[in-house]
Amino acid sequence: GAIREWKADLAVGFPSSEASARATFMLELRDPSGKALYSGIYKGFSTLEHPFIEGKIEEVLGEAMGQAIDQALNDPNLINIITR
Repeated sequence: GAIREWKADLAVGFPSSEASARATFMLELRDPSGKALYSGIYKGFSTLEHPFIEGKIEEVLGEAMGQAIDQALNDPNLINIITR
């Protein structure tokens, strides 16, 4: 698999600023011979408003990636392949 996108955008303002983050990763499962068994693309998005947004970038990025990971962990097709 690979991370395809993981970035944050800032809109600095007063009295508060906003950060939005996007995360996308591709997960691919292969058998021992290298044959692809499954692939999926998972996405997450998060926004945060705060007066001191610069200190919160890691938080909003983490939330976006967390959503993408949750999406993968709840993908019934992926779970089916793993539990066969």
